[in-house]
Amino acid sequence: MAFDSSQFKFDLTKPITSEQSELIAKTYPNQTFVVQYQNQHYGELKSTSDDQGNLKLMLPKFTSGSFNVYIIQKNGNWQLVETIEVEDERPLPNPIIKMIDSSLVISSDFSTSEQLYVEVQIEKKNGEIEVYNELLSSKGKQINKLQSGDKYKVRVYVNENRSSKFLEGIFNPINQPTFENFIEGEKTIKGKTEPNAIITVYELQYYWSESYVLVQQVTADSGGNFSFTNKTNLNVPMKFLIERETNLIKRNSNFLPKMLLPQFFGFMKGQKFLKTVVRLQSMPMMF
Repeated sequence: MAFDSSQFKFDLTKPITSEQSELIAKTYPNQTFVVQYQNQHYGELKSTSDDQGNLKLMLPKFTSGSFNVYIIQKNGNWQLVETIEVEDERPLPNPIIKMIDSSLVISSDFSTSEQLYVEVQIEKKNGEIEVYNELLSSKGKQINKLQSGDKYKVRVYVNENRSSKFLEGIFNPINQPTFENFIEGEKTIKGKTEPNAIITVYELQYYWSESYVLVQQVTADSGGNFSFTNKTNLNVPMKFLIERETNLIKRNSNFLPKMLLPQFFGFMKGQKFLKTVVRLQSMPMMF
């Protein structure tokens, strides 16, 4: 007679999850079982139920995958009685929030096969609240509905029962820097940015690869004014990494002499940055 697993008594007391990996089941007494898995690696574990049919076995922790439970019959044959899927119950980490020009870019470093979503609540200066719920892709989600001074709350979630905490903040990105004389042939360059900001200056080394080398670092005064003297007359594009002293929001900008077509990207402390383009003039950048 063929073995029918649907008629075999094997009742799982607790689900197997990313947080709880002990197999506890009620089955027939004094039966030997093998649990087989091939998630991050292959393995087998063996255990025998007691006189009351209680089966307990500590399994390795996984965030996904499954365990196959076999009973070893008297003739030595293995019969599959249960396949246990691992439920991912890991707490979701806080979202990664980047300020890029007039947008928030939200991402997550949480690795999962499940779909992630992002919720953004924006409180405008007039007290109105806007709520956005969007799919969160591996590239992140850009929200461009904020104005300077708006308050925001952001969380990522899988469903209503499983989400990260809300992160709150005030949208206050770094404004683009300006220059008095970013013109080919100049040697001492004068500009204006955030008060007391740290400005790191890079110079284009190779056009074909857009490779820049660090030239020097200067600090703006309390009015945001700064200047630096180049070793040679200005004749190549330069990149300026600007760091705000108070909350370490950063902005990076590429400038081409005369054409003044910068590229900016910024990030908050401990977060990666992403590039975007902001045009100061309509003339194209020629690389």
